[in-house]
Amino acid sequence: MMERIMVLVAVYGSLIAHDRLHLKSLDKPEKAVYLLLMAGSLYLAVDYAVNRNWINFHDLFEPVFGVAAKQIDAFLKVRK
Repeated sequence: MMERIMVLVAVYGSLIAHDRLHLKSLDKPEKAVYLLLMAGSLYLAVDYAVNRNWINFHDLFEPVFGVAAKQIDAFLKVRK
């Protein structure tokens, strides 16, 4: 687990150091999108670091889009 945390600290440290220069020129909506993407990314990074079975995006989207996706898949299958 310590190796994963060290990798994540290195990755996010370099990412924030690089993006800090560009964040000053962004508008408020662009900053909001950036923060939303970083929050999702940090959640998945912590999930990776602690190696737990937390809720992933697939678990959230399956109940919403699962039936429609299966119907589209069945419609697009090639029948021989």
